[in-house]
Amino acid sequence: MKNKMKMLAVLFASILMIGALAACGSTEEETTTAEATTVAETEAETEAVAYTQEKVATVTLPFGNVELTMKANEDISYIDITFFAFDEDQQLTGTVADGVFTPDFDLTGFFGGDAQAMYDGVMADEGEWMPIEE
Repeated sequence: MKNKMKMLAVLFASILMIGALAACGSTEEETTTAEATTVAETEAETEAVAYTQEKVATVTLPFGNVELTMKANEDISYIDITFFAFDEDQQLTGTVADGVFTPDFDLTGFFGGDAQAMYDGVMADEGEWMPIEE
């Protein structure tokens, strides 16, 4: 009788644990949907910014020289940096205040730590800002 009670207690605890784990986890489909929503929201926000100028510069970063294209609004308070690295297209967008670039989107999630160096490198480049034709 004692063994049956122990067995039922273990079974009951296991069922509770499985239920708790199932409630905490998310499926791959849910994760992919959440990521797609985040990307879509950021793309919509980025498209709403009126980029009026762009500049292309080669910047030296810890992983090598990278050609960056930086688009900016009129007062360079919101920027979009695109480039190709590690066999993938990369993109960072964000705000600039007092020379500090604060990313609000990093397409692959790997370059937030390099964002300020990217911004500083493009701004230091002697190349000209070119108007963006609509």
